[in-house]
Amino acid sequence: MRSTTIIGLVLVAVLSATACGEPASDDGGATSGDASGPQDPDDPVSSTPDPGGGQGPSKALEVQLRDQLVEPREHPFDKSKVIDGGEAVELYFWDGIQECGGPQRVESEYRAGEVALTLFVGRNPEAEVCTEQAVYKVLTVPLDEPLDGRQVVDGARKG
Repeated sequence: MRSTTIIGLVLVAVLSATACGEPASDDGGATSGDASGPQDPDDPVSSTPDPGGGQGPSKALEVQLRDQLVEPREHPFDKSKVIDGGEAVELYFWDGIQECGGPQRVESEYRAGEVALTLFVGRNPEAEVCTEQAVYKVLTVPLDEPLDGRQVVDGARKG
């Protein structure tokens, strides 16, 4: 009986010691604890998603107006940035992937103390399969009149 207990304890010790080792890796020596991210799909994500895959510090994808898009609808933007000495504005907004749609037009209304810009997005009638992925985008809008101190407001956010 005593030898069975000793063999059992030795077996538990050996299994415990081997369970504490590094897992085998076929990725050139990287382990599950390296900075490249979680290896197990059940591991929690500890980083924020890439907002758009664009270039530069804003990481926003630079987009252009596309007049061939259909079913345009007003779409709010998150922020605006005045550029070129008030001759143009960058509009930052979230939208879907480019293959499925994007900005179709921007309408502008020039008032005494503000310029209201209304962004319209549409869908690509040629797109076959569209996924619901959010992409952070930036659209440069040249202005017909300089801002001259006027504030930019979102025309899609009425009220």
